[in-house]
Amino acid sequence: MKRRDMFKAVPAVAAAGLASALSAPGPLIAAQDAARRGMPPLTIKDVQIIRTAPDNSNWTIVKVITSEPGLYGLGTATHQEVPAAAQAYIETRLKPFVIGKRCDEIEDIWQSAYVQQYFRSGPESNNALSGIDGALWDILGKRLGVPVYQLLGGKTRAAVQLYGHAQSTDIIKLEDQVRDYMQKGYQVVRVHSRCRNIPATASAARRLPSGYRPAARINSRYFSGV
Repeated sequence: MKRRDMFKAVPAVAAAGLASALSAPGPLIAAQDAARRGMPPLTIKDVQIIRTAPDNSNWTIVKVITSEPGLYGLGTATHQEVPAAAQAYIETRLKPFVIGKRCDEIEDIWQSAYVQQYFRSGPESNNALSGIDGALWDILGKRLGVPVYQLLGGKTRAAVQLYGHAQSTDIIKLEDQVRDYMQKGYQVVRVHSRCRNIPATASAARRLPSGYRPAARINSRYFSGV
């Protein structure tokens, strides 16, 4: 039976109720509206890539622009070895795929973006997708006014220990960097060196104050960890 014929076969009051039911939003849309708690739908308007390399370290920052003026999210899609590969994947595959999608459907975007490709789990695609994913979580946290860690179950620790990174091919400069980190209060310093004079490097480690000790063996390329 055609819809028009169906409406002719029932009383006017019943037909009006049936038409209202057919035009009502489905359970998925209703659930999404309830989850937003009165907030209007927010969509992805643009995806931008910020290429930067502080201290010769390649960093790819992903900026997701939303349909709400001034609201955006930041994520990282860093591929240290071949940064252009992850950047190209974002530009050619992920950006066209996610534009227009709703920002709060983070898991759905991740899953659908992941399975859209035939070959999966490569370093380029995973780094690229992590940049989009992180930016969407950033947007959600900003929109709700809470840190993202609260959305993921809360803090698991009060603080995280940091380490300094000393790097030089000159043993004197290397030791100066380590001592500078020590003066700043670092309890751990990672030492990365290609010094040819390995005995001198070991000697420098032995001259460190009490409480600092080598954390890794010395080989022909690296003396890592103090």
